[in-house]
Amino acid sequence: SDPSGRFPELQFYWQPSDEFSERPRRSTFHQYKEVEGAHISFPIGLLDKVGVSFQQSKDVRGFDESLYGLDFHYTIDKLTFAGEGTFADISNNAPLPDRDTEWGAYAAVSYALAEKWSVYSWYEGFAERMEPTAQDLLFGAAYRPDPAIVIKLEYLQNIGGRQINRTGL
Repeated sequence: SDPSGRFPELQFYWQPSDEFSERPRRSTFHQYKEVEGAHISFPIGLLDKVGVSFQQSKDVRGFDESLYGLDFHYTIDKLTFAGEGTFADISNNAPLPDRDTEWGAYAAVSYALAEKWSVYSWYEGFAERMEPTAQDLLFGAAYRPDPAIVIKLEYLQNIGGRQINRTGL
């Protein structure tokens, strides 16, 4: 990457076989192999950026997947916006899933009230190939008494889909 921030950052990745560290089945249904992709990120400020991604993969059940993504991070004074969106097209060369596309979206906003206090919120949605669309909405406040310590109070609301994190405080 360019330390001066004048040029885009380009990343290529390749995973020729199964996942190095498989994720727990209760967290994810899909295990991937044969993954390759690229991400390019364009700096638009000191910490701000816009990026695009493309990835090809095959999961262990034989589905081919093409994934397209867009991400951003933008700060205006004490207000920070961040987000990511993905769209995946799934091939029909394996047992047909309920739908042949998936999408995911994440949007977050945070505001620094003072040096040690902030409030934040985020939305996350995912339309998985074999499950109903899942959405989460979170509201929180954070207190940082020391740079290495953060105390948070958060409320999470689940809407539809399979729950990973429970609704509540």
